[in-house]
Amino acid sequence: MAHFLTNSLRRSSLAALVAMALTAPVARADVYDFSMMTGGATGTLAWAGKHVLVEVTQGPTSPASTVLFKFTNAIPVPAGDPQTSNIVGIWFDTGTQTDLFTGMSVAAMTSGVSMIMNTNYVHVFFERFKPAITPNYTVTRTPNYNTNWGVSPGESLTIAATLAPGKSLSDVLDALDQGITSATAASGLRVVALVQHILGSASYDDAAFVTNAVISEVAPPPPPPPGTCP
Repeated sequence: MAHFLTNSLRRSSLAALVAMALTAPVARADVYDFSMMTGGATGTLAWAGKHVLVEVTQGPTSPASTVLFKFTNAIPVPAGDPQTSNIVGIWFDTGTQTDLFTGMSVAAMTSGVSMIMNTNYVHVFFERFKPAITPNYTVTRTPNYNTNWGVSPGESLTIAATLAPGKSLSDVLDALDQGITSATAASGLRVVALVQHILGSASYDDAAFVTNAVISEVAPPPPPPPGTCP
């Protein structure tokens, strides 16, 4: 009898775990590309914004309180050119949404990337390309950087934003939607990436790019009707 009860409990526990796995929410993830704001000697660098990407999703370990911004450089590398483009700075301007976050930190970097939170950073190069924004958070290369310590093609950088009490990923995505809409851009959340050496060694052309449009979206499925199994 005890053996039967033990197996029965095991089956019940397994069934419960399977049910939890099947009904576990799928995290929403939106991927944005960028458009050029400032820079570019001839204005021919606008195309590069389509190759600068940021994925916005919940933090896996604390989804209720953390949002991740994963930046990827997918700008094509000029054939045979040792000099590649680099994302060397990132600005977050929350507009009127100043109560979205309580802080940000660097969560992950691929090998070769060396960047830090540096909100009070002021440099003549940054100021030259700084568009009409007021950044609340700034990410830069480490002070003793070399040319390739930004985010090069094929590399990524993930910034973890701590949500303010009562805020969620949906609030962040809504703020980003405001930021990419011209009529509400100044009040929404805008993210700006400063990219160097877009054309490689042939021309040291640099530009600042701002979040532009959602190019990919993964939404959680709707919950099943009451009393049904998914």
